Amino acid sequence: MKVEPPPQAGLPILTYHTFDTSGAITSTDPSRFVDTMARLVAEGFRCVSLLDWTRQGRPTLEKAFALAFDDGDASILRVVDAFPTLGLTATLFVVTDHVGGANDWLGQPRWVPRSTLLDWSDLDALVKQGLTVGSHTKSHPDLTRLDRRTLASELADSRRMIEDRLGVACDSLVYPYGRENAKVCRIGAETYQYAYGTRLATAASDDPPHELPRVDAYYLRSGRLTERLIAGDAERWLRWRNRLRTAKAVSPWGRIR
Repeated sequence: MKVEPPPQAGLPILTYHTFDTSGAITSTDPSRFVDTMARLVAEGFRCVSLLDWTRQGRPTLEKAFALAFDDGDASILRVVDAFPTLGLTATLFVVTDHVGGANDWLGQPRWVPRSTLLDWSDLDALVKQGLTVGSHTKSHPDLTRLDRRTLASELADSRRMIEDRLGVACDSLVYPYGRENAKVCRIGAETYQYAYGTRLATAASDDPPHELPRVDAYYLRSGRLTERLIAGDAERWLRWRNRLRTAKAVSPWGRIR
């Protein structure tokens, strides 16, 4: 008798940065991305919009996942052609002062490859294709080091720029490097309905709305996590990995989150 996997406890928010074959920790081979998505879809998973999921009250969904692309890297254009065939959508979290420029913000680790970011016309075209846009602040700083006034400006000005340039509502934020504290979350809540960090877990309705966890694409490289998602036992593995990461005080990017 076939044993059915247990119900999915939360929504895996699969988070990507750049798409190339460099092998950098922040990069994903475009063909690996398409293969991973095709595998999930073939197993009956569906990709849901983060915007829709949050507006619906963050319901528990079986065999579902969401996609987040941080920084707004232009290499995203290498994979979006596969979206219609696979039924994919995504939220792009952009650094508004660097739109149309490069990922060369102050504090960027030297080992992160420099790359070009989408410009506003690219973002407008992607929104018209059904993707959504959220904020990754104005300049990608460590928010925990900012005074209240500068912090509020980083968050509010980024949202205003996205809404003015694209004509869409922006209600979500990703903390640069995953760094947040009580002050950052409190001020973030003044501008955004939801904010995402780097705690390694699936996201559920009982998670604090300004401390929502995600799953970094780094953990999808080997295919092991993909198979665990399909088997329905990813939660236990993610908890174990998160405890290990917390104990070492590091992330897949090193000591920057």
